[in-house]
Amino acid sequence: MDKADFPWKQPDQVEVEKLKQELKEDSSVKVLLERGDIDASCIDRFPYQIHKWRQDFAPCIGCKSLSACSQKKKGYFMSLKYDGILQRVETACRYEREKLKQQKHLERYLLNDMPEHLYSVMLGNIDLSHESSAYVTVFAKAAQASLMNRSVYLYGTMGSGKTYLCAGACNEHACRGEKTAFIHYPTFTSKMASMAYSGEFRSAVEKLSYAKFVVIDDIGAESVTEWNRDNILLPVLNARYEAKLPTWFTSNYDPAALKSHFSFTSKGNEDLLKAARIVERIEVGCELLALSCEDRRKSV
Repeated sequence: MDKADFPWKQPDQVEVEKLKQELKEDSSVKVLLERGDIDASCIDRFPYQIHKWRQDFAPCIGCKSLSACSQKKKGYFMSLKYDGILQRVETACRYEREKLKQQKHLERYLLNDMPEHLYSVMLGNIDLSHESSAYVTVFAKAAQASLMNRSVYLYGTMGSGKTYLCAGACNEHACRGEKTAFIHYPTFTSKMASMAYSGEFRSAVEKLSYAKFVVIDDIGAESVTEWNRDNILLPVLNARYEAKLPTWFTSNYDPAALKSHFSFTSKGNEDLLKAARIVERIEVGCELLALSCEDRRKSV
């Protein structure tokens, strides 16, 4: 038990002096002194508080990576700061600071449904050394389209890497300082439906319509309703088409199958014209890229 837990007991002076000497020789405490976070008098005045801090900080000593972090809040530890009062201050570790630096571009996302493990993916960093020639061909076309601000419709089998490529492109556009958006379309339509009566969905639709670069992931996997087709998707596609803003799509459907998907609502209502308008916007405005291979997720 720490003496600080029993303030009514008088500590043994020999024990106190021994603790002070330990603290003066402790490398972690020396760092606090060198940085000016505390001064030497703090060791004499607050030995038990500093000792408790040293115990809490111990898991950080020798830590090799963020994944190995054993602090209560991953990537953060409590530091000490003295400015007349000795305070514990939550501080990001060097690994967390590096992660935050690498993810600075995420501040430019107006909407973001991207899985966290894709936050740092960049097209320029994708390793192609073990990829098939078909994948490399699609990658090259996608990278060129991204560079030239062209729209892409990327379709094919599940787990073939479509979302991964789109995330890489979206992150790179965000790194260029552009306002971007990445939505998982089935999730997005569900969110918008919950906001339909309040009208709050209009703000999200506006952001999706005019962001400089947008990824609409997994289109065709949503449940089609007249409302989300006619009040969400069509207005967004029209606005982006007219403004010549690049939009990237991923889907398990080729354009013909996507047209069939949008022809019927969940209530069974048929509207071939509206479905044709959606697919026409995609086919006219996008480079169509097919990507099919073994499901990568099964091999992870």
